[in-house]
Amino acid sequence: MSTVARAVRHETTEEDASSRRSFVTVLVCSLLISVFGETLAYTRAGLWGVILVSIVVTGLLLAKKRLLATCLLFSVALNVSEYSRDILSNTGFYSMRTVVFMGNCLANWLLILTAGVCILTLGRRKMKLLLANGFIRFWSFGMLWFVAVGAANCVWAGNPWSYFLAELVLPVILLLSYVIVWCQPVAGRRWMATVLMTVVLARPFATVLAHLLHFHGGVFEIATYAPLSFFGVAIFGLLFAGKQHAMPRWIVWSCVLAELYVLTFQLAGKDFFTLAIVILLGVVGARGWQSAIKVAGALAVVVLLILMFAFAFSQGRVSSFASEKVDQALSLLIDGPKAIFDPEWAYAISASPQVRVLEFTNIVRDLAQSPLDLLFGRGAGGSFSDWRYPFVFVGSAFSATQWETGRFYAVHESLNVVLLKFGVAGLIGWVVVVLRLIRRLRAQSESRQYFLALCTVLGVLIMLNYSGQIQMFMGAALGLAGIPDRPLVASHLGARATASALPSD
Repeated sequence: MSTVARAVRHETTEEDASSRRSFVTVLVCSLLISVFGETLAYTRAGLWGVILVSIVVTGLLLAKKRLLATCLLFSVALNVSEYSRDILSNTGFYSMRTVVFMGNCLANWLLILTAGVCILTLGRRKMKLLLANGFIRFWSFGMLWFVAVGAANCVWAGNPWSYFLAELVLPVILLLSYVIVWCQPVAGRRWMATVLMTVVLARPFATVLAHLLHFHGGVFEIATYAPLSFFGVAIFGLLFAGKQHAMPRWIVWSCVLAELYVLTFQLAGKDFFTLAIVILLGVVGARGWQSAIKVAGALAVVVLLILMFAFAFSQGRVSSFASEKVDQALSLLIDGPKAIFDPEWAYAISASPQVRVLEFTNIVRDLAQSPLDLLFGRGAGGSFSDWRYPFVFVGSAFSATQWETGRFYAVHESLNVVLLKFGVAGLIGWVVVVLRLIRRLRAQSESRQYFLALCTVLGVLIMLNYSGQIQMFMGAALGLAGIPDRPLVASHLGARATASALPSD
């Protein structure tokens, strides 16, 4: 082996060790912020903490420390739950999204400020690259469609402009987050990838802490209500990831065990399907001799989950909330297929999944009244009614205004959102996007990139219109596409080329 080759190997080893130390440091910071979000964020200290962070982020931007400001903003805005654990009331809970200034939350103001600073610092060449970016073009086309169709329905069909304007917020959050991360240098984007990944990894530990301290909220028996908790099952995807340059394996297994424990007392309905998707994508994405290992790993995860849930159930530790979600999933699996052919079977399904099934059925019936609506949807502010298959009242499913008027604007799953807002044409485009994201997922070999690509697939597939926090996360994750697996990949390639030209020892 040549001297240069040894130097490259030594440099790689040192780089991996440094990356792992940095990863652990960022993870610890995420854990501390998450703990703050489950405890002090419910006191006046939470309000002052959010204000202080906002001032610091603004100061860092003024001092031209864009990367540090961006990392701090995303760490706090994503690690602290978007809503109170009492999901029917945010009274007394302070986060970047519940503290409002001049009619807009602090998270949105800081996103606008940070994106503006990032764009202003771009040169003419990079600005052209940004405008020519494939995602920007796709987003612009989708928004033009969304706005034009929605505005036409407001003018001629009498849809309220208030709903039209409200539905423009989430796509803008997605775009701003994308632009902020895209504008960072390559090294900065690697830091952002670590920040986003640790945000999800910290959630199970924060939820376990809230559970052990007997925190629960409102009418639901839940320890915490963070939208990003729905990405928790993506942690199992790390068992199928390839290289672990930045993250020690002990962190992977600690997070897997924490998430398994969370599923025994706070099992969300989405967890059943996202877990199945994660395992399926992990197995399908396996190549060559790794296939057998990954299939065995998938089976081990399923068996371990069943054993932990069975043990918790036998000890009386499974919460009524988790038991209810299991019953709902079983009812959907049993009666859901029947509802495809006869929607009346939807009424045999438990309340939460029943809302989703009846949403789809009523949206199809509503759109079918107009060929244009069926093809292009109803755009921003578009709504449907339950005139054909009435909803059984579930107070938290829709706002009081929607229940009173019988017009429903906010739907729950990506399939229903895309169908109502963009019609059949949009639905076809959505399927194409999901397939391209899955292809990108299968091409990833490094753990951070694999994990973020997996979370993006889950978000687009199920939680496309769910919350500002999820839009912020997905926009940033999309902006990270294509960063190198290793910081010094170019120099390594050059060194290897040089080494190959030199005589060996």
